[in-house]
Amino acid sequence: MKISRLLMIPALLALSSSMQAQAIANPQRREMTARLANPQTPKQELLLLCDLLKDGRVKVISKYSDLHDGTGAEFRISELKLAQGKGEFGEELFRLKTTDDYCLGIELKDVNEDGLPDILFYTASRDRAHENLYIVYYEKEGGRFQVLGPDVPFRTLQARYGFQPKTSGLPAELTVDSVISSPEIIFAAPNPAAGQLPQFWLRQVYRVVERGLVLYSSASLETPYYALSCLVSALGARDFFASYKYVFMDSAYEDYRQKIQKDLPLLCARQTGGRFQLSEWSLEMNRDTRTQGWIIFIHSFQAEGRERRITWQAFMRKIYDEWKITSIRKLQET
Repeated sequence: MKISRLLMIPALLALSSSMQAQAIANPQRREMTARLANPQTPKQELLLLCDLLKDGRVKVISKYSDLHDGTGAEFRISELKLAQGKGEFGEELFRLKTTDDYCLGIELKDVNEDGLPDILFYTASRDRAHENLYIVYYEKEGGRFQVLGPDVPFRTLQARYGFQPKTSGLPAELTVDSVISSPEIIFAAPNPAAGQLPQFWLRQVYRVVERGLVLYSSASLETPYYALSCLVSALGARDFFASYKYVFMDSAYEDYRQKIQKDLPLLCARQTGGRFQLSEWSLEMNRDTRTQGWIIFIHSFQAEGRERRITWQAFMRKIYDEWKITSIRKLQET
């Protein structure tokens, strides 16, 4: 396939006429991005041109095939052959085959800070729920391209990826934020009319080493839903000390323990067949940041031979980087 033909296709994202000229005229450029807004649209090309090895020879990094071709997402790196002003794919240098459905994007960034641009390949599942990242670097000693793989796999559900450059005291880091399923999720899904179920988010932080990514930390992000789930779970287990972490009130722990047992005895008991279901929620904006809000949930359980249903409303606010429950009140009991 002729590169000159590819560069004229309007569907090439991030490859406007100015960038095409810049990519060829300035092959030393170390950071570029090409990304498809909707990878499910067929007949879209995806490529970048760059002097990856700083040897004066431009390489073509391109999408090769995906679900539109009946295969998994695949990328290739090839030499660029120029003859009489026309470009063609030359010798193939590397291919990345994946089990994902769609090719989503290509990005150039010096991740391992060896002076050469690394290639970030983004892929997506058929329903776009999962997005994956593959990092390819050039191993100078072996003279070949290699995958900079993580020691612990990324979580990919609605994943978001970000890089923190190396500082004087710390190596470069990759942060992966993703939605997770967790045993801490105690609430059932609400009625569809109430809106989408709030989610748990996991943050994985990887440190970039010479030939890989090492998981440095993995923790749930503090969200209103997470804080309420942890609080209600701890109260149900009568672990008042654990629940104290998720509240904000002007009282010492012992005063809090006595007050919570007096005011919320039914949340502090292990009921037969106890269930929780979200009903409504609202997070309010303050200076473009969600800093306070409330969640209404229904607590159902068996008592005295019948089912009891109590509707609670939890108020909360964000204190620094953590969400805290400020109060819980009973709205209705049936």
